[in-house]
Amino acid sequence: MKLFRTLISVDEALRTVLAYAKRTGQEELGFDDALNRVLAEDVHSPVDSPPFDRAAMDGYAIRGEDSFGASPTKAVRLRIRNKRVEIGAGEGFPIQTGMPIPKGSNAVVMLEYTKERGSDLELFRPVTPGKNVSFIGEDVKKGDVVLKEGRVLRAHDLGMLASIFKSTVRVYKRAKLGIISTGDELLDPSVAGGSGIADVNSYVLTALTKKIADPRRIGIVSDDYESIKTAISAGLDDCDGLLTTGGSSVGKRDFLADAVSDLGVIKFHGVAIRPGEPTGFGIIKDKPVFVLPGYPVAAISAFEMLV
Repeated sequence: MKLFRTLISVDEALRTVLAYAKRTGQEELGFDDALNRVLAEDVHSPVDSPPFDRAAMDGYAIRGEDSFGASPTKAVRLRIRNKRVEIGAGEGFPIQTGMPIPKGSNAVVMLEYTKERGSDLELFRPVTPGKNVSFIGEDVKKGDVVLKEGRVLRAHDLGMLASIFKSTVRVYKRAKLGIISTGDELLDPSVAGGSGIADVNSYVLTALTKKIADPRRIGIVSDDYESIKTAISAGLDDCDGLLTTGGSSVGKRDFLADAVSDLGVIKFHGVAIRPGEPTGFGIIKDKPVFVLPGYPVAAISAFEMLV
């Protein structure tokens, strides 16, 4: 089984991997803890956003039709109301961005196009009804689906959840992925403190995996067939899948693909990507096992394309 004579395409390899993908269980989290998690539900907004007609600019809330005819050379005069009461014809109310506009008003004229003269307000530009106003439900209406099941939640999605007061969301649990590095020459850089070949891959793969799952660094395993099989079996007892690196090619001490085949079934070994040709994938105990190359750049390439 050592020689892989046929390289499959990346698309075929990805289809094979996805054919064995399974949903994990679900859990409920506070929205602010859900970054990079996968939604397990459609999120319906429980409220309108904005919840009221609000000013979109600093200025004066007015009835838009009262400003018609205003120009830089011919001001329209209105009376200033300093109490939040219903705005009548020929009146304006000072307002800041985000504030609810008073009843009776339907537009906001921007501050820079006005001038106060005592208790009067001069307008130098007309505004149409609705201008510079965000109306209730303009962004999101109550009951709207704002985020769909299966979405990976990003920072702006958390902002959406905050804006609709959705304090908790249901997400899929993160799978536990074990990470095994193989090679007699490898040293753990966190404890070795000397020269040699550092185990780079397990640390890089741990960092990459944190975006999609909970990584478990199992450690370094020597280039020994039985030791590799034992490590794989033990890793799958505690994890939902494995990432293995090193020993994926066809040399005399490259045992990973054979070990996976012995313990389960190897679905492919050899992918038309460079670097990364010796990449493989198998199923053991109904769990996925990725056989990644030992060369760090190749391991990263295969991870990004297939994991």
